[in-house]
Amino acid sequence: MRFFHGKATGTGGTLPVLEALTKVDEQVEVLTFPSAGGVDGTPYLPDLQKQIDRLGVREQLVLSESVPHTGMPVLMDSCDVGMIGYGRELGRASLPNRLFEYMARGLPVLAPGYSPLIKAILEEHKAGITCDFEDPDSIAEAMSWFATHPEEARQMGRRARAAFDKHYSWAAEFAALAGAMRSTEAH
Repeated sequence: MRFFHGKATGTGGTLPVLEALTKVDEQVEVLTFPSAGGVDGTPYLPDLQKQIDRLGVREQLVLSESVPHTGMPVLMDSCDVGMIGYGRELGRASLPNRLFEYMARGLPVLAPGYSPLIKAILEEHKAGITCDFEDPDSIAEAMSWFATHPEEARQMGRRARAAFDKHYSWAAEFAALAGAMRSTEAH
């Protein structure tokens, strides 16, 4: 089971995710971007390689070269689950584009439970699960759940894609806007 984590940053929850990897018994991988300058470029987290070695999780990581935004779908399609690893400070009031990118690709989402906006969407559409991204045990438990429930994960991904198409795509947004404009013109 491969998880798409994104940039390896402090605010993106990278260190707790790395620690979680030491606690997951199932076969999982995490795809992450260590830097904007390629795998060997200046890292987003200065001590990333040291932390990877300290924790012994190198084999569980897919360190990807940075790609232009247009290349993201191919990378996302190589994954089974999309992660939004925000801590509480960033996660509370956040509704990142990445959530909708995951949904558009048909990926189930693992996101912070303390993000009311993300949590509401995931619960409404049964498109993912939440955990505490500041707690490696909570992350590990969620990753293990996905690894041991692959069919349920695929169903979540299908529901995520359907919800994106119906409610969150540009076509859906335009239709809602056009309807609101017509309603305003009538008054």
